[in-house]
Amino acid sequence: MASGTLPLRLAFLAGGVNRRYAMRVLLGIILGAVLTAGGAYLYDSHHALQATNAPASVQRPLVNWDVVNVKWQHLTDRARSEWTRVAGG
Repeated sequence: MASGTLPLRLAFLAGGVNRRYAMRVLLGIILGAVLTAGGAYLYDSHHALQATNAPASVQRPLVNWDVVNVKWQHLTDRARSEWTRVAGG
């Protein structure tokens, strides 16, 4: 461990690091992920309209949204089952 990291960790644990800065970083990461997924969706939906008359090999979607939908369903089902298990329901 580097010698300069221990005082920084202790300062963070003691509340010395600005929590507003940490929340801004977290919000920036979340916002960046949402904008990336939204941009991919807009790109695919725009190019899907153009690709209806074109051959399949010309334009493929950026994201396979069917796979995303299946994975999202699995994630939400598991989260619900875990919540039910933890909540005792």
